[in-house]
Amino acid sequence: MRLLVAPRTAVHSIGAYLHLAPGADGPDQDVGRRIENTDPRELLLAALPDAPPRLYRALNRAGDQVRGSRYYRRLGAAVTGPLGPSLLEAGLLNEDRLDHVDSVLAADPLVAPLSAHFPSSAFTIDHLDTLVTLLRAHAATDAVDWRLAPNAGPRAAFRRMQQALDALTAPDPGFEPPAPFRVVPSLGGLRRIGISFENCVADAGHYAARHWFRLADGSAVFLFADDPPVLLALRPLIPGALFVIEDVAGPKNAPVSPEVVEKLRSDLLASGVTVLRLDPADALWHLHSLAARNSKRADDDVETDLEWLAA
Repeated sequence: MRLLVAPRTAVHSIGAYLHLAPGADGPDQDVGRRIENTDPRELLLAALPDAPPRLYRALNRAGDQVRGSRYYRRLGAAVTGPLGPSLLEAGLLNEDRLDHVDSVLAADPLVAPLSAHFPSSAFTIDHLDTLVTLLRAHAATDAVDWRLAPNAGPRAAFRRMQQALDALTAPDPGFEPPAPFRVVPSLGGLRRIGISFENCVADAGHYAARHWFRLADGSAVFLFADDPPVLLALRPLIPGALFVIEDVAGPKNAPVSPEVVEKLRSDLLASGVTVLRLDPADALWHLHSLAARNSKRADDDVETDLEWLAA
């Protein structure tokens, strides 16, 4: 009869007791008598002796029905872990919330304090863990004081992430650019040029972020000049020796005089570095298209592609 009118806190305390407490598997009459005559808080303590006292009140957010033993074990482990205070503070205590806790605890240790400042989501944890793992691989996590006020929101946490990303440096490109060009040395440097030029590399839009990470992994070398103001991206085909121009832009993405680019190419060539005007893939595609359009000419080679490959 007591269970019919018991609050959720008592229902879950009794459920946890029946699943986990020593002696709860004894004769039904003895177990029933103990439940009837014992404060639910004591039953919860018998089931989860390490759980904080606040768990009893928090069980009001665990739903109306007793759950399986796995749930109470997971709950007991979660509330005694580093995310315990946030679980006990607010929010549902359901399986999804415990899954979220598990994903946070499986991530880099820095993710747990950061995740407290973002909306709760498994996707958010994956995103944070991806970036923190990258920063740690570049030894850039120490560049920032990650401590935030308890009431700080996502924008404050993102600013810390941006500061750490700004510390990522570009690998040695393998050549010294001719004056007035200089190598953009870091992700933060590229972002500052973007702000000055008012172009897409200024903030973390999707396209700009790809430029940022290409600078950090060396798959693009960024050169800039102040007079005339130019930002130029080279893709290495043979590191230190052969590159192709991918992007050239002035302030506000204004076009750059071809003479400026040709002078850079000429100066680099004099120092042993070749810069192609075209992407090899584009050049190959164009020649392939020309060959395909003219394949009916009488003087065309009659061998098939399969014969050529076999040879």
